[in-house]
Amino acid sequence: MITTYSLQQQLQKLSTKHVFFKTPTKTIVGTACSAVNIPACHSLASVNERMMKALHAADDDQAVIVGAIPFDITKQPALQLASHPQIEANEAYEEERAAKAQFDATRVTSYPSRTKFEAMVDASVKQIKQGSMTKVVLARTLEIEAPSVPHRELLHYLATHNDKGYTYSIPLANNETLLGASPELLIKREGNRITANPIAGSRKRTYVEAVDAASAAELMQSAKDLHEHRIVVEMVKQALGPHVKNLHVPASPSILYTDSMIHLSTVVTAEVGEEALSSLELANLLHPTPAVCGQPREAAFSAIQKIEPFDRGYFAGIVGYMDAAGNGEWVVTIRCGKIHATGLTLYAGAGIVETSVPAEEACETGAKFQTMLNAMPEEVTTKGEF
Repeated sequence: MITTYSLQQQLQKLSTKHVFFKTPTKTIVGTACSAVNIPACHSLASVNERMMKALHAADDDQAVIVGAIPFDITKQPALQLASHPQIEANEAYEEERAAKAQFDATRVTSYPSRTKFEAMVDASVKQIKQGSMTKVVLARTLEIEAPSVPHRELLHYLATHNDKGYTYSIPLANNETLLGASPELLIKREGNRITANPIAGSRKRTYVEAVDAASAAELMQSAKDLHEHRIVVEMVKQALGPHVKNLHVPASPSILYTDSMIHLSTVVTAEVGEEALSSLELANLLHPTPAVCGQPREAAFSAIQKIEPFDRGYFAGIVGYMDAAGNGEWVVTIRCGKIHATGLTLYAGAGIVETSVPAEEACETGAKFQTMLNAMPEEVTTKGEF
C-alpha cells in the first residue's frame, strides 16, 4: 500500500502495457502483469471460469484480474493478471487536477458523418415503429489523427476530473490501448453486497448553474428520456431478481452529473443469493444492457451489426476487475477511446426510441465525445465538425 505518492507520480511508472482502474473510492495500478490467455467464448460464464482458475493458480492472495471484454462477447477479451497490485485509497489524490494533455492532431473526422448518422437514426425509428424493437443504441466514432498521443497525460486528466466515475487504461493487442472515464457501473460485488447503477437519458452539461438546473428538471419530466431509462432499469431488475435477495429498485430515477453530461440514474442494490454468483457472473446476466444495446437484446444487437459501419470492439463492452473471492467492479465501457498507430478513435452512442429526433441524437453523441475531448487541446475540436 503506497500513500505518499501523487497520482501523477504513480502514472509516471505506468506504461501502455500496464493496467489502471480507478473507482470512486480506490485506484488499482498493476505494473506486474501477465496476460490471461482466454480465447473468444460464447458467454461470460466461460470467461469467469477461466479467470477464477487463473486467480486461484496465482501465488498471490491479493492478485486481481483487470481488463476489458468486448461488446460482442464472442470476441477476444483483453485481460491481465495483476500480481501484487498497488491499491490506493483515493483520498491521497483528492486535490489533484491535471492540465489538458498537449499533442498535435492533424485531422479530426466523424465516422459515420453526422448526416449519415442522422439517417441511421431515422431508419431505426421507422424499424421501431414497425414493432421489432422498443429501443436500439446507435454509435459513431471520432477519428483523431496524430503522430503521437500522450497516454499518461490523457489518463491523468481523466482520473482527476471524473471523481464520481471509473477511469481505466487497458492494454490491447497490436500495441493499442483502451482508455476512458465511464460514469456507468454495471455491477459491483463487495462481500454480500451488490450494486448496479444503470444510466440512460442525457443532456449536455454546460456548467452554467441555471441552464444545468433547467436541463436536469427537464430530464426528470421528459417522457422520452424516462421511457428510455425505464427500459434499462426494468431489464436490470428482471435479470438480477431470480439470482439475488433483498433487491431494492428506487421508484424513480435521480440526477447524475458527470464531467460533461447530466444523466438519469438509478442505484439498484441487492445481496448475494444462494448461488453466490461472482461479480463477472452477475455481469453476465446484464451485459449488454439496453443502455448500450437495446431491447429486446437479440433484435437490437442484430440491428446494430447491420446498421453501424464499424466494429465496436471494446466500446459498449465492460471493463473492470475481479479477485479470487469473486468480488469486483465492472463498468460499461463508454466515454472512451482507443489509442492506435495513427492516433486515437473516440466512441459515443445514443439510445433510439420511437420518439427520437435524429438531429437531437446526433447532438447527444457529440456531447458524449466531450468527456474525452475535455482532456485534449482546444485545437482538436476546431479541426473537424461532429
